[in-house]
This record gives sequence, structure tokens and C-alpha cells, in this order.
Amino acid sequence: MNPKDTTGKYIARSAGELPALLAQKKYDQIVLKTAEKELLALREYERILQESAMERIYEGLDPVRKSLVTPIIPTTDDFVRDWLNVSYEGKAFPEDSPGFFTDKGELVRSKTEVILSNHFEKHNIPYRYEYPIVLDGITFYPDYFLLNVRTRKEYIWDHFGMMDDPAYLENALRKIEIYERNGIFPGDKLIITFETAGKPLDTRIVDLLIRKHLI
Repeated sequence: MNPKDTTGKYIARSAGELPALLAQKKYDQIVLKTAEKELLALREYERILQESAMERIYEGLDPVRKSLVTPIIPTTDDFVRDWLNVSYEGKAFPEDSPGFFTDKGELVRSKTEVILSNHFEKHNIPYRYEYPIVLDGITFYPDYFLLNVRTRKEYIWDHFGMMDDPAYLENALRKIEIYERNGIFPGDKLIITFETAGKPLDTRIVDLLIRKHLI
């Protein structure tokens, strides 16, 4: 164990795998210590990013100087405001469509979308309703295009509400496949919820998904 210790116990040749096991143990201990140091460094870097050190520099300026300076990185308020103010044309509503309105007075297509929209508002999640995207030459209107304010990462949230209808199910699977072909994967940039007539949307799952991806 210690080359300088001439009085220590030697490992006999008959010890079989013991020398290799001891060598592996020592190696693993060194790797573990190194990995722990790297993990601490990564956590510290993540903390710095989350605290937006660059933004704090600008926010720390006095009002007069702040009015004269253009920040290198847009402040969170400016970024969110510009993100929400993007102009787009959503999917048209049929004249005879039922009136489902969210708490902020936005017209949506179903009671479930009222629930989802109100949950996003409750958690202060910026979103664009039915924001158009083009994939494989086809224009899609995902239910929601959302922003994680902390990370500034964008997500698509699609709710599939008639999964007990075979034709609807097939279209839903085809749509998810197109998302994946274009690099939009569930759990990464894509959040999916489902329901059937007998299994309505569980709002507890909605809150868990919001906390996992959007806060």
C-alpha cells in the first residue's frame, strides 16, 4: 500500500484478484474526489448563471447612468416583454365555436385549455397561444409556445385531448413523430399532456410539469 513502508504486510501471489481490487479501489477514490470537485464547480457556475451576474451589473447602476447605458444582455423584464410582443397570426376560430375564456379574457378552444392557460398565468409563465411553426413544409399551431424565464429556453406544450378516438390518436402520433424528426423531443423542447373521455387531465401533473420545465 505504501512503497516507503518496508515493514508493512505484503500481498501474497496466492491472493488472486485482491491486488487488482485494491488498485481499482484507489483509482475509484481518486476519480470520485475529482468528480465531486467538478460537480461543485458546475453547481457554482449554474448558480452564477441563475443569478444573472451580468444583469445585476446593469441593475446596480444609478438611474441616470442606467438611462445612458445599453446592457450587453437584455434584462429579464425587457427580454420577456419583447418575447411576448412578437407579432403573429394564430389559427382562426370558426364562427360557431363555443366561447371558452381564460381568467385574463383570452379565447381558447376548450375547457382544458382554459385550465392550462390559467395555470401558466398562476405561475407567471409567459406563453403564446397557437403560435405558428413550420415543420417539414407544414404550418403547425401547437397549443402553447412557452418561455422559461430563468433559462430563457423555449418549449412547445401540446395537449392531446381525445386519445380514445382512433383517428385522433393516429394524427397525434403522426404530429409527435414530425416534432421528433425536427429535433423537438418530449421531455426536452416538447411537453405533452393527454386525456380521454374517461381520464381527464390531472392538474397535479400539470403543476409538476410546469415546475420541472418552466420555473
